[in-house]
Amino acid sequence: MRKQLDKIITVCTIFLLIIFPIKTLNAAEIVSWQNRPSLTIFLSIDCRFAFETIATVKELSDKHTGKLNILYKYLPNPSSTNITEEKALALSESYGSFIQFYRALSEQPAPRSKSTILKTARRIGFPEEFYLDLQKPLASVALEQASVLTRSLAIKYSPTILLKGIKLEGAKDVLELEAILQFTGANHETY
Repeated sequence: MRKQLDKIITVCTIFLLIIFPIKTLNAAEIVSWQNRPSLTIFLSIDCRFAFETIATVKELSDKHTGKLNILYKYLPNPSSTNITEEKALALSESYGSFIQFYRALSEQPAPRSKSTILKTARRIGFPEEFYLDLQKPLASVALEQASVLTRSLAIKYSPTILLKGIKLEGAKDVLELEAILQFTGANHETY
């Protein structure tokens, strides 16, 4: 029964991940988005390589302005005792501000209390609904979706970068990412 539920959640999650960002794009933007190489970066809270990875991805993005799709995702920590923090980070993805929330929350010393989490969310401008949603089952569903997605992709380490179908674990420099773009044919002529 659990495996069937995981499969259903995985299919629904992947469907939402594909459809949700497209809802705000027009047809020309969809074609442009689909034709660009994508980087998906999975980060867990308190990852010591996170900020290095964020800086590397920004450098790569700046070098290839408008030619890469970049998506940051939360990698849940199954051994975490701070469930409110886990739910808040997973929920922040649906508000389109995961990376801003992640950075702001990472600046706060651990362990982060519920009060600190909510103050951080307010500071970066999350709407009042965020605080309400955090109390609802929606936050638990967001965390479960993040968990199912990372399990289905066998992502266990932070940071993990998915680039052109290649899974890279740990911090990488721009030259490594550039080499993969070249190796996979994602050079200036093809994207």
